[in-house]
Order: sequence, then C-alpha cells, then structure tokens
Amino acid sequence: MKDDLKSRLQGERALTMVSLRHASPTLAAFVATLGFDLVFVDLEHGRLGIETADLIVRLVKANGGAAIIRASSSSDEALRRALDLDVAGVIVPNVADGEEAARIAAIFRAMRSPEERALLIPMIESPQALRELDGIMAPAEVDALFIGPADLAQSLGHRGEPQHPAVRAAADKVVTRASAAKRPVGVPLSYRDLPGFAGRAPGFLYYDLNTVIQAGSAATLMA
Repeated sequence: MKDDLKSRLQGERALTMVSLRHASPTLAAFVATLGFDLVFVDLEHGRLGIETADLIVRLVKANGGAAIIRASSSSDEALRRALDLDVAGVIVPNVADGEEAARIAAIFRAMRSPEERALLIPMIESPQALRELDGIMAPAEVDALFIGPADLAQSLGHRGEPQHPAVRAAADKVVTRASAAKRPVGVPLSYRDLPGFAGRAPGFLYYDLNTVIQAGSAATLMA
C-alpha cells in the first residue's frame, strides 16, 4: 500500500487529502468512505490523544482509506509515537534544515523496513527551511514536502495572510525546486494554481473538512 501510494504521488493526478478537524473515530470512519485518497490526522494541533489517533487510523484503514498523520513535533519521541501507528505517512512539522532532516530519516529507517516504511513528508514553514530546502530534500527517505501556509505566512511577517503575494511566491519557489529534485509537494486546495506547478499536478491537495461540509450543505440546500 505504501509503495503504491509513493508511486501515485509521482503520477499525473494530484492525490486528495482531507483534514479530519474533529477528534471523532465515527466521523473518521465515514470520511474514509468519501473517496479522498488520504485522511489527514493531526497530533500537532487540537486535543487528539495518541490512543484516539490509533483508533482513527485503524478505522480509516478498515474503511478503505489511508491515513497520513502529522506528528506533534519533530522530536525523536514524537516521531516514534507517530510511527507506532499503522499510518501510510507522517508529516513532520517545522523541519528547519538538512541536519534535522537526516536525523528524522534515520528514525524512519530504524523503525520500519523499506517495504513497510511510512512516507516521510517534512513541512516547510519558515524562512530557514526555504533557505535549506536542498538539504531537507537530500535524504533518500524524504518522499514529499508539505507547505504549511499559516505558519509560513507568520514567519514571513504576514500573520493571518496565507494568500499574501510574498507567501504564495515562497510556496511557488518550493514547488519549483522540489519538482526539479523529483519531490512531490502537498499544498492547500487554494494554492493549486501556483505558477511553479508549470502544468504538472502537485503531489497532493489538502482539503479542509469543514469547507467540504459547508460546500456539500450549500449544494444540498440549493437542490
């Protein structure tokens, strides 16, 4: 499954990833049936505990989905806890440079065989990460990158403005450089028209579950 997911990330169609904004195993089981490629489970923000996250991951898989979990931090302990779950991939928040990426990659190598290894997806959220992007992508275990627009905006001096031209320009540079290194990039749905994609699909598009529900409600009420 993980090898298949890695090959699909390199394909022409962007995978779709929907965030699970609510710590509800029942909701997770339902979301897994909606047709999204990936279900995003967040341990960094909110009050989701590791036991509930484990149940959510199991229910997503049982209902035909694949779970991507964001670790609570990039610490060794947080990554090991995330990798103890049967996840398809781990998004690692706020990876700063190549040295940190190498440390993270070593943990992934140690905990799983190459065939069973969860995808390693560092988040790019700071000016330092933008400067050190080549180093972050250097380890072979790094399968893709994910742009965190809210924290990136704040770190660039545009708090609360993820659509600010400077933030979008920074994201565009990430996409361009990652594409040259053959690393897919995940972005919010609102960033899918970044010039850096240059006619190729991003690795995966991030959908907010609340937005999906609101859109579905509006369509239903207008029917």
